[in-house]
Order: sequence, then structure tokens, then C-alpha cells
Amino acid sequence: MERRLFVLAASAFIVAAVLGSAWITGQFTTPAVDRAHGYVSELAARDQPWTRLFRVSDGLAGLACVSGVLLLPRAAREWQGWLALAAFGLLTSASAVFPLDCAVLSDPVCGLREPSWPHRLHALAGSLSTVCGLAAMVLLGMRWRSWVAWSFTWLSVCATVLMVGALVTGQGVGIAHRAQLTMFAVWLVYAALHLLVADEHEASAPDLAPASVTHAATGVRVDGDLGEVLAPDPGLALNAGPGVDLGAAAGRAGRKADRATNRATNRATNRARDRAAGGR
Repeated sequence: MERRLFVLAASAFIVAAVLGSAWITGQFTTPAVDRAHGYVSELAARDQPWTRLFRVSDGLAGLACVSGVLLLPRAAREWQGWLALAAFGLLTSASAVFPLDCAVLSDPVCGLREPSWPHRLHALAGSLSTVCGLAAMVLLGMRWRSWVAWSFTWLSVCATVLMVGALVTGQGVGIAHRAQLTMFAVWLVYAALHLLVADEHEASAPDLAPASVTHAATGVRVDGDLGEVLAPDPGLALNAGPGVDLGAAAGRAGRKADRATNRATNRATNRARDRAAGGR
């Protein structure tokens, strides 16, 4: 069951990446939007011919991202990163619900108008979604400890920094924005593949710690789950500790018990001899 959930979650992330990349077709369907200096979200502006198509694709991409997070069967150690990714998806959908009024950077006349409140909400949601997306990359990268994940993260950060610089200078915003969205989509595909590979690795890993093993030579039981060597005396338990070979520990415990038994036997034999000698 968990395997199916991992596959569904990975599939949802891939769908989100594909839908979020629908802007690539907009380079040909909406030539009025400047590819070098205009926002990608200008393709979905209210005054553009294909606004509904790109708004629907962005909205579904965000929902697919949230669905992927909700489908994860276990994420206890990585919940901060997945929560940030879910927020990224929700904010992406929100930016589709509240589109721009017009192509604000591609159309000089648009910049002269007073922006409506949906226009302002779109700008806010877009900024917050970027922050949440980068936060998800950093938090999950810290858990995954993969150079591939960190490579995508740093490339996304660099694209975001370039976009901020382009906004300040007023040049190249479209190029930086497209590079940023491309890295986000590639990272989503990588996250999906990471889930599949990690789950397959866990499923194929053998169980190396049986609950209870009895040492063949000494009769000493080893509790693999608790890391304890259980001596024949039910009241005695020797804690082997993490990283200790429990089989070797059991052997040492058995040999100590044998030596103690031999010493007790020798003492009893010596006392018996002493009594016999005293009787003579």
C-alpha cells in the first residue's frame, strides 16, 4: 500500500512540473509578451488571448503539488520541507485565481494604470510561492544530503537572485524568471524520482535485526530490537549498546558464565577435600 502511495505522490509531482511548464507553449501563442523582459505570469493576464488556458494550467499545477504532499505515506522527519512545498502549491494556485490585470512589463500602457486588488494579490502570492519553493528545496536537501538536490537548489537560488537584480535594472526579467521556473520544474521531477528510488531501496533492504536470537553455543538469547544480550538468568540483561556485535557479546557473556561455573565447582571441590583431610 505504501509503495502505491509513493508512486502516486511522485506522479503528482511530475504532473505539477509538466503543467507548471505550460508557459513554454505561450512563447509561440502569445507573442505580445516579451520573452526577455516580461513576466511568465503575463501570459495569464486578463487581457491576453490565452489567459484561461494558462490560469487553469497554473492552478492545476499547484493542486497537483499539494496532492503529492498529501499522498506521502510517511514524512515525519521531513515534514518541514513537505509543508513548505504544500504552501508553494497553494500559493501557485492562488496566483492563478488572481491574475494580473495586463502584461505589466511587456505593455508600457499597463504600467500607467492603477492595479486592482487581484493584481496586487497575484504579486504577493507569486513572491511568497517563490520563498516557499526555495525553503522546501533547502529543508529537503538538508534531509536528503544529496549533491544533486543541492545543485538544483543553488541553481534556483541563483536564478532568483538574477531575477531580483533584473527587476532592479529593468532588463532581463523574462530570462531570469523563465530560468527560475525551469529549475523549479526540474526539481519537482527530481523529488519524484528521489521518492521512488528511496522507497525501492527501503523495500529491498533485508531485515538484519531479528527480534530475538538464541546463541547456539551458550544458550544466551540476543534481543536484536533492544540491543540487549539476555543471560540464562532471567533477572540478568547485558546492554550491548549501539554498534556492538551482539553475537560476539553473547559469546563473551557465555564464556564468562562458564568461567564463573568452573570457579564455583573448583571451590566446592577444594572445600570437600579440606573436610576429608580434616576428618583423617
